[in-house]
Amino acid sequence: MISLNIIWHFDYVITGFLIALSVGFVISFGLRFRLSTISFLTGVIILFLCTSISSNTLRLKYPMSLHMLSHVAIILIAAPLLIWGIESDLNKKSIAGRFTTFLGRYPLISWITGTMTMWLWHVPYFFHLGMETADMTNPGNHLMGLFGYIHLTSLLSGGIIFWAPVLFIQTGSGLKPLETVLYLTTACISCSVLGLLITFAPPGMYISGMSMTGMSNISALRDQQVAGLIMWVPCCFVYLTVSMLILIEWMSEKNNRRSAMIEIQKQKLA
Repeated sequence: MISLNIIWHFDYVITGFLIALSVGFVISFGLRFRLSTISFLTGVIILFLCTSISSNTLRLKYPMSLHMLSHVAIILIAAPLLIWGIESDLNKKSIAGRFTTFLGRYPLISWITGTMTMWLWHVPYFFHLGMETADMTNPGNHLMGLFGYIHLTSLLSGGIIFWAPVLFIQTGSGLKPLETVLYLTTACISCSVLGLLITFAPPGMYISGMSMTGMSNISALRDQQVAGLIMWVPCCFVYLTVSMLILIEWMSEKNNRRSAMIEIQKQKLA
């Protein structure tokens, strides 16, 4: 049985930012018990967990997998939850509303930004740097440093920009259903290729000697393969699930419109 040995590491800058983000949301939209509020605050909590909690036992055995899991959680879970939380209340004429409208008109920019952010931080050199700066196992260390903040900010920003054309519908900047399916399916293919490359990359390419302390070559290889599978399977699952939900909703609306037109024709003939 594995003892998780959970330890909390509060980074002053990140914790302060998340508190300010939550307070700003409450001031702007009010603290009402509704789905959008729950969505936004859940996204904030996920960001907090990704940056403030670790398990020494698991980190020693699966350092790369845990780091990969935080990437997936920030880009594919926290970012869309934050967007969903403010989407219904966003003013189209505000700066954020105009920005999302721009992204909706040029979704290729969002797609490239999101996928390239994912690819950039999984280049072995940058992945290792991000993993080292995010590893706050020293209880007295409460600051990640400039590179750590750039790392996390770019992941969250890339996720928000990627999901904006998919989820910002109220501002009129959302993609059409079939465009969204193509948008997400190609992102799934991109993540699958990246996950395959990581899974079958030469052992030790992603983890340095410092990160492999206490690990055998076999456990390091297994950790790398698990990390690759996390990039491959859960990412595609999210993309394809959203695509299927959009397709089901689109087909349902299409059938409803067809039924309404048939009913109108029947009334005219009568």
